[in-house]
Amino acid sequence: MKRLYLFATEREAKASLELSEDVSILITGIGPINAAAKLASVIAAYDEIISLGIAGSLKEGIEGFQPISQVSKFQIYPESYKENKRLALHQSFTPDIELASKGAKLLTVDYPLHCSNLRQSLAKQADLVDMEGWAVARVCQMHQKGCQIYKWVSDLVREDSSAQIRETIDQLSKEAAHFILRCFDKEAPTEGQIYDSTI
Repeated sequence: MKRLYLFATEREAKASLELSEDVSILITGIGPINAAAKLASVIAAYDEIISLGIAGSLKEGIEGFQPISQVSKFQIYPESYKENKRLALHQSFTPDIELASKGAKLLTVDYPLHCSNLRQSLAKQADLVDMEGWAVARVCQMHQKGCQIYKWVSDLVREDSSAQIRETIDQLSKEAAHFILRCFDKEAPTEGQIYDSTI
């Protein structure tokens, strides 16, 4: 099976880039549009996509390595949409995507979150937040490729999130590299899913 390992940034991928040339790594850039565009340009050459990287926690007590079971896309809709069929129509454009039977729920947003009040609101929908996961899963779904997402919690979403990330990212990069090595030894979790396109 030919696997591609994804990271959003070079900082997250730093330790993994020092591994064997046999490891295929793609750095997509930050955000759902960059992730989708970069992955779509190469996905045909691979059987399975494994997305790795950091995520912010929306709930206190969630730490460390987190397999992802479901990804959702955060959207804001006008109040008027909630009163008619527009809401259901637009929600159908960004469906929740199931990846595994167990794991954390990941919410993908379009911008970095550094707000405790918003974290408390979004915690009703998901466990973790990032800026690429849903886009990666959607591209895999459209191309009928296997998809697995694993996150390392870098921070509890709040006003000092940036400082938390700077303190943890180098260690988390090393842990991601160790995870990839386990994949090559066939010790990594294998509960991915091949999707039927619903487009």
